[in-house]
Amino acid sequence: MEYAPGGSLSTYLAANVFTEDVARFFFQQLIFAVRYCHHMNVANRDVKLENTLLDADKKLLKLCDFGLSKDSRSSLCKTRVGTPNYLAPEIVNMKKGGTYDGKAVDIWSCGVVLYVMLFRSFPFERECDRTLDMKAAMLALMERIVKSDYSVPSESTVSASCLDLLGKILTPDPAQRITVEGIINHPWYQTDLPPGADNTNYPVRPEEGLQSVQSIVEILMEANHMDDAMAC
Repeated sequence: MEYAPGGSLSTYLAANVFTEDVARFFFQQLIFAVRYCHHMNVANRDVKLENTLLDADKKLLKLCDFGLSKDSRSSLCKTRVGTPNYLAPEIVNMKKGGTYDGKAVDIWSCGVVLYVMLFRSFPFERECDRTLDMKAAMLALMERIVKSDYSVPSESTVSASCLDLLGKILTPDPAQRITVEGIINHPWYQTDLPPGADNTNYPVRPEEGLQSVQSIVEILMEANHMDDAMAC
């Protein structure tokens, strides 16, 4: 994979409070990345803050870690995978031998990412969970996810339009959940979207946006130089 010197969005968020506009800026990029994956028939199945990386200027977002990804052309999704706080209800509720739509799962996880960027906490966690043992806390978390039992902090100044989109994403029934295209066409998402941004990664242009061989060689040479220095 290419080098992303800006670190993860999780680390960046831990050190910075995002305004609604900043959260939208990164969310817009995340959705474009997810749409590209889905266009290539790939569901990431582990979309989360830790798997979104930034460039050196901390402006360009890249989705990473496809260790749990699934090509929808090969077979249906039927494995419970993902990170607990980001799990979609259909994964939690899945019965033995059941299947689910990996793309709808990605959309749900994007909603959790958006919530955390806006409110600096996970939507389905509660402070009281800290007093429970691990098994009880996990059960409480899963129950809230299944019901989409989340709330907006009373002191929040987040716009009604943003909350409308968030609610459409964090919809328990995947058949009723908003699609990627629905998100992109939502008024909140469209706000401050640069002209031509809708063509980001789409249609697919595999010859564009890739690192050059020279750039990769320079990164490897720098890494080798650092290893030599440490050895001395």
